[in-house]
Amino acid sequence: MKKKFLLFLLLLIPFKVFALSNSYNDVAKDIVKVENYDEKKVTLYLFHGAECPHCEEERVWLKKIKKEYKKYLSVHYFEVWHNEENAKKMEEIKRKLGVVRDGVPLTIVGEKCYVGFSESISSQIENSIKKYSGAEKDFNKVKIPILGEVKMKDVSIPLVAVILGFIDGFNPCAMWILLFLINLLIGLKDKKKAWLLGFTFLLIS
Repeated sequence: MKKKFLLFLLLLIPFKVFALSNSYNDVAKDIVKVENYDEKKVTLYLFHGAECPHCEEERVWLKKIKKEYKKYLSVHYFEVWHNEENAKKMEEIKRKLGVVRDGVPLTIVGEKCYVGFSESISSQIENSIKKYSGAEKDFNKVKIPILGEVKMKDVSIPLVAVILGFIDGFNPCAMWILLFLINLLIGLKDKKKAWLLGFTFLLIS
């Protein structure tokens, strides 16, 4: 009995398993050859110019994104206006992906390439991070009775099932009818009528 109870408690603990999507293919990996490459994370490469205002805007945005997706994302920066080697790497990646547009910032995530930076592009980059990292469901919020608003990644499915099952199974109207029926059955001396009423209630329920 004790072992069964411990097993039930273990089921209520949320276990998190992170795995990159099968569609993730880091095309820039062999070209840039960064140090401390993390195979378990999605890698984002930003090619930027030192004096470029749009590049700086994206760098500020990426600081926030890195904090939010720190378990899923690695970010590497390459300045290309004053670094010829980085500029060559950028051009090689562009040729590999068939990108003809010029300019910076240039952002690479998997096989996706984004030239420039805007609110629309930032949304596309973030969606790619979610898709490739498998983090889409982890950042969805749901409202659950008793627990309130929670992220899907932070809650145990068995625990949610227990809470929702209890709430769904508790019907105040049915409880009052059941109490009324019990009171009625206690006063009945005819056992056949009592059984008939009891089975009728169960059948309707």
